[in-house]
Amino acid sequence: SGRAVEQRYELLWRYMWYVILSNRARVEGHPVLRRPFNMPSKFVYRHQWLWDSAFHAIVLSSYDVRMAEEELMNLYEAQKPDGRIPHEVFLSREFCRLFWGVDDYSPWTTQPPVIAIAVEVVRRRGGSREFLERSFKALDRYDKWLREHRDSDRDQLMAYVDYLESGWDNSVRWDEPILRFRERPGAYRRRYREVRMAPVEAVDLNAYVYLQRVILARLARSLGLGDRAEEYEALAEETRERVASEMWDEGTGFFYDIWEDTHEHIKVKTPAAFTTLYAGIATPEQARKLVEHLLNPDEFWTTFPLPTVSADDPHYDPSGYWRGASWLNMVWFTYWGLRRYGFDEEARALAEKALEFMARGPTCSEYYDSSTGEPRGAPDFGWSTLMISIIEDLSLGRGGDLYIVA
Repeated sequence: SGRAVEQRYELLWRYMWYVILSNRARVEGHPVLRRPFNMPSKFVYRHQWLWDSAFHAIVLSSYDVRMAEEELMNLYEAQKPDGRIPHEVFLSREFCRLFWGVDDYSPWTTQPPVIAIAVEVVRRRGGSREFLERSFKALDRYDKWLREHRDSDRDQLMAYVDYLESGWDNSVRWDEPILRFRERPGAYRRRYREVRMAPVEAVDLNAYVYLQRVILARLARSLGLGDRAEEYEALAEETRERVASEMWDEGTGFFYDIWEDTHEHIKVKTPAAFTTLYAGIATPEQARKLVEHLLNPDEFWTTFPLPTVSADDPHYDPSGYWRGASWLNMVWFTYWGLRRYGFDEEARALAEKALEFMARGPTCSEYYDSSTGEPRGAPDFGWSTLMISIIEDLSLGRGGDLYIVA
């Protein structure tokens, strides 16, 4: 491509390009997957997932913007009549029946709403007007669905009602919510028809919702829809203000998830808090305190950085999937969040700490043991290629104008 990246990362950079392009698939005759898409890992995960595909589109946009558009258009094809964009699209109904007991190509859940972030990156890369118009319509319906089906107290803070919907499948974050639901399932089914844990207004979920609304407002203005833009600007501000005021704990200097019914903090420290940096929700003083937590070896500055629960949590398991292992999508959000607030040296240190282990293989694995740096889970994992953009930023000093979206 003619790009020059640091020599120590060049083999890894090339390998990650191989990974993202070799996971591309096409399913002839599928009623939903009408366009090519990226499997998260052709060896293990052979379907299309919502937030995986958003991350894939971010990476693909710097190679071929049309491929990125195709990746997201499949998700729009899967959108349900009520506006929900589903969690995943299976290759067959049989797979969906097997895993979810649902006779469809998709289950009843959604996933973290990060599609709008990908849409904004594609827009900045020169996405077509047709794609942007389709994206506005799909995301407008999706945001309305979230308001109607994931916000029973109507406070513009959305809730996760299923642990698998969060993307953080078995996280320590959900231990207590699952237990509460099992003790009183009827209390929660009165609020949500389909629910498998006590509803949690999650900090990362609402950082993404805030960004989705900022981006919807921007899309609306670009399409000449001034009234809709004002509507989404107001919704975005309400979500931002509530995250900033209700999820921040001054005593510990950290953002936490809160219970939907009481708005009490759920005192589990996870890197979900750092999405407030990426979204620009944290104040400068809050950002400084978050960075102190990040750089603490007893919390998030582990051998492979950013474990999915703080290392001082009693349930921390360094290789435990979402219970203490490290995932590169969280590194990506945190890196660009640090860059946004001017913590450039800390961002570089975070990236180099992770890339040191990835470059040894090179490997591009699903997740990494946070205490040893060993690769874990599926090999050749799609969203781990997000590190391509970080390598390019480290090498060439560019990327903030593309990936810091609001």
